Amino acid sequence: MPRVPAALTAASLRGYASRLHRAIGPGHHVASPLGAWLLLALIARAERIVPGSAGADALADALGCPLPAAVAATEGLMDHPHPAVRAAAAAWAAPELVADPRMGRFLADLPCETGPMPTQAEADAWARERTDGLVERYPIDLEHPPAIFTMATALVTRVNWLEPFDVVAAEALGPGPFAGRLTHAMRASAGFGHRVQVAQSPVGPVAIHRAVADGLVVLSVAAHPDVPAADVLDAAYAVASMPAEPVSLWDLPLGQGPAWTIEEGRGPVVGGRGERVSEVVLPAWSAGSGHDLMRLGPGTGFQAAAQLLTPLLPTSVRILAAQSAVARFHREGFEAAAVTAVAAGRIGAPPRELGPVRTARLQFGHPYAVLALATEPMPERGQGRPGRSVEPGGGPWTDVPVFSAWVAEVEEPEAG
Repeated sequence: MPRVPAALTAASLRGYASRLHRAIGPGHHVASPLGAWLLLALIARAERIVPGSAGADALADALGCPLPAAVAATEGLMDHPHPAVRAAAAAWAAPELVADPRMGRFLADLPCETGPMPTQAEADAWARERTDGLVERYPIDLEHPPAIFTMATALVTRVNWLEPFDVVAAEALGPGPFAGRLTHAMRASAGFGHRVQVAQSPVGPVAIHRAVADGLVVLSVAAHPDVPAADVLDAAYAVASMPAEPVSLWDLPLGQGPAWTIEEGRGPVVGGRGERVSEVVLPAWSAGSGHDLMRLGPGTGFQAAAQLLTPLLPTSVRILAAQSAVARFHREGFEAAAVTAVAAGRIGAPPRELGPVRTARLQFGHPYAVLALATEPMPERGQGRPGRSVEPGGGPWTDVPVFSAWVAEVEEPEAG
């Protein structure tokens, strides 16, 4: 199958992420649009088994590309593991389903592990093992009602910053609730490990910080606090997709802005006057979220995916879809994981609601968007630009957004 350009995968994911985050809403949360997109692209292979199935066109719309392109992109990502982002996928089915020729062909066509239906404990263990223990439970209850089919993707990353943050007093965050609720924050000087700028975006000037690790860049974008969460997340994806146009500090007012403070002094200049962004101050944060994907509306693609799976399943089943995601942005680095799953359960016993997900709700201040973008690993000395691929055009993971978050709650950093 021909290789799908990474730019097409990333573009499809940007549109999907926008719909997913808008459906989730403006509260503090983390999600993996990539984990959901990969699962949908795996389910898209069912169209090969039953061509012309209901839901195929709607699923292509949700994925943002033709189904064959999504299938090929998934194969490229799964067949070329990324050293900073581990991906896994699995599908399990009851014996009577495997005996059906159509389901048997579908399972045989999947580029992932397959096997008999796991118990709840076995599915929970799979989630823990594939996420280094960050996700403790499989996101769907496989026992109430009894499931006869389930498939899932898992993503996990743990990286250390090239240059850790310093710990400073929270007053350095500037005016606003964050500084009033925290004792300490995290500070870094501008440099290779922390790239900072004020730039234009679809929602106006924004503060941009890129924290660099080997194989991953975590992008934080802060806009005016009145801009809706979904619009800031869209702007962050736009900033990630192309070079941002810098805003001259001379075109902005002195003093406190929406996410920056501008002072004027004297120093070396070129061309009569100079400007620079010298440092960034951020809070530490963590999030844990559970998402019922079937309830988030047609734009997330899971209702269409259920239609595609229906011809492969008995008539008396109920299809569920859910994601569990966690993330932590701290002084030394970043870690995140997500398990996204669909399941078909026998109708009969009343379904249980998804269990509560523990999450820190500290209710601190000025929310902002965060994206974790895969990059090519650091090359050996003399082999190319750090953090970029040495291949023309990059590999299949180049600039693919893996996790994204709306940070509305913050926490104290660990001591330096």
